[in-house]
Amino acid sequence: MKTKAFYNSSIGQQNPNIYDLINHSTGDIESIPLDQNFLVFRDKKTERKYLDHLFFDHESNNQPSAQFKSNMFIFFIYYTLFFLSSLTYNVLKYTFGSFPAPIFFLKTFFLGICSITVYIILYLTVKSKRVYRNSLKATTFIGTIIVLNLIITDNRVLVYMTGKHVDEFSVNSLLIFILLGYLKNQTFGTFRCMLWWTVFTICAQVFILVMFSQQDLFTNSYEVFGLSVGLLLECLNCYRCDHTSRDIFWKKKSQLNNVSDIFDENNESSDNFSSQLINTEIELLIQLCDKIKKSIKSVSSLILYNDIKSKLKIATSQLNSLKKRIAGDLFRASFKLENNENIDDEDKTFISQVFMQMSLKHSNTMRKPRGIRQVSGSKLRKVTFTKYGIDDLEKVLDSIGNNWNFDIWLVYNATGQSITIVSRYVCNKWGLCQDFAIDDDIFDRFFESLEKNYHQNPYHNACHAADVMHSFLFFCIAGDLVNFMNPLETLSCIIATLAHDVRHPSVTNRFLIRNRDEIATKYNDISVLENMHANTTFTLMAMEGFNILENLTQDEWNKARKIIIELILETDMSRHFELLGRFRARITNLEDFNLDLIENKIMVWSTALKCADIGHSAKIAELHEKWSALICEEFFRQGDIEKERKQEISMYCDRHNTDIPKSQAGFIKNISLPMYESWCGYLKSEKANRYCLEQLKINYESWTAKIIILKSPENRVFSARDEECNDED
Repeated sequence: MKTKAFYNSSIGQQNPNIYDLINHSTGDIESIPLDQNFLVFRDKKTERKYLDHLFFDHESNNQPSAQFKSNMFIFFIYYTLFFLSSLTYNVLKYTFGSFPAPIFFLKTFFLGICSITVYIILYLTVKSKRVYRNSLKATTFIGTIIVLNLIITDNRVLVYMTGKHVDEFSVNSLLIFILLGYLKNQTFGTFRCMLWWTVFTICAQVFILVMFSQQDLFTNSYEVFGLSVGLLLECLNCYRCDHTSRDIFWKKKSQLNNVSDIFDENNESSDNFSSQLINTEIELLIQLCDKIKKSIKSVSSLILYNDIKSKLKIATSQLNSLKKRIAGDLFRASFKLENNENIDDEDKTFISQVFMQMSLKHSNTMRKPRGIRQVSGSKLRKVTFTKYGIDDLEKVLDSIGNNWNFDIWLVYNATGQSITIVSRYVCNKWGLCQDFAIDDDIFDRFFESLEKNYHQNPYHNACHAADVMHSFLFFCIAGDLVNFMNPLETLSCIIATLAHDVRHPSVTNRFLIRNRDEIATKYNDISVLENMHANTTFTLMAMEGFNILENLTQDEWNKARKIIIELILETDMSRHFELLGRFRARITNLEDFNLDLIENKIMVWSTALKCADIGHSAKIAELHEKWSALICEEFFRQGDIEKERKQEISMYCDRHNTDIPKSQAGFIKNISLPMYESWCGYLKSEKANRYCLEQLKINYESWTAKIIILKSPENRVFSARDEECNDED
């Protein structure tokens, strides 16, 4: 029987697909939903799957399994031996005169008909898929034919039919029944088939004895009893094997479902960056590694065998190594927008246009920043005040790095300067001029020149640079990053933040490259503006009387230059997702990520600068809307130039067709929010969460509400009228 062979092979661990299912705690498996009387699954689909599992090949699922073919072959051999033995027995009986000719010919005829029928059914069962799916019915039919043959060829029946005298005892009536019952049980029967065959055989035997036997009641009862006991024993054996097979099948099915649920849960579970709309290839690879690792651990909990578990542990270790290699920036972060359904086409275009494109020895001289120093009036003596006095100005400047919503415009409106004022205040506050013996005149000369090299752009101006420096320091203080910054690093970061947009021409890198501008040509179309900003910074510093870093040692100079250049270059919007992906990958997956390494520090500072650079998105509504209007105006001016040159107008640069609320909401959703969620998650600062991230979400909701209002029917009418007026003009 297939089920018994299946059971035996399972116990012997010959089947690698199921050997890990034996001897598991039954408490982890649901009770088997079986009809215990007939051993049939209550669910018809489950019963069908069990039969397919019993007879079909597990890989092809449409061909007979090797086990089934083997059992069929065994049955064929046994039945052939039975046929030949019966034929030989009849021939010998006929030869020695025990069988008259009519009885011999009838026995041989019915035996031949039975054998031919059985062989045809066996052949069709293997070859025909339709008949094969009904193989159990075919099996039952074969057993019925054999029983009918034995009924018809029983000596007592033949004597009654022919009137010829033979010995009433027939070996067919007992031994052959038991033999075939055993063979059937060993090959491919189920308990239900065996039960039917047992009942049918016993009834047939009783019928023969009642109708045709001339022996006494005791002899007939003894024969029925012996036959019944033999068949019932085989029936019980079949029940045990069939039940065991179904039990193993159900356990396997349940555990496979558990494993499937594990994989489904991993696929549906929230990823490390589930709130992000865009993930780099690095992050996708790491997330995939995490899912595989989690699945391996879950599957390992279902396996008892140490050899398999050890291999799974090795696989998990290899996955961890792979994650570290990936997170260690051995692969370039890249990302794709084509298949992202969460971003509309206009935002995809905007993102694709704007946002897609030496190790140092650790210094042991790090120390924490000093306490806040009072800035003496003499330091601000050269400043011309139009609105505030020195004391009032100091109160405003004192909020730099502390009050997220510090308004740089107050300083600019009062003094006409921004970079010059905030740089002097901050560097004295941290004692940086004293630490590096920076001459006051050189200090003022450099930062005044730096401020003058900022053009009077709507957005990318000196006030923006000063505001970015303030936002950067806010992150460093709120997130306790200052505890990992020595004076040289602090000064380098301040210079980088204040110089990160110097000489900005109020157009994008893409515009310069498309128009073959000399700046793009000079820097080979690679981070054009950012290279120019860094170059301008050190060009100014190279001028006589402007080098505020002249007292540094060579190692300190190299380190400061590296920090300034790398931080400025990382502000390239085309590297936004690369930086974000690398940052998220490292802080999430590198166990040895710490701020004692300069490479990690630069990554954190670069991310802080990126967040500060787009920080207006998270400012209070008054400041945010003011900065938003300025950036839109700057974009529109670029669009005007493109329109004048008959070029394709860049996305959100057309002042007549741009939906400002939609553009700002899209920028926050696709750029700012993912960045700030990751950044604030790293800082773990309640202050940053409350003042930055929460306000960012409020601003997004505000722009979204404006989109809904503008799309209302009433506003569409007014919009149409405005367009008509514009056309008339």
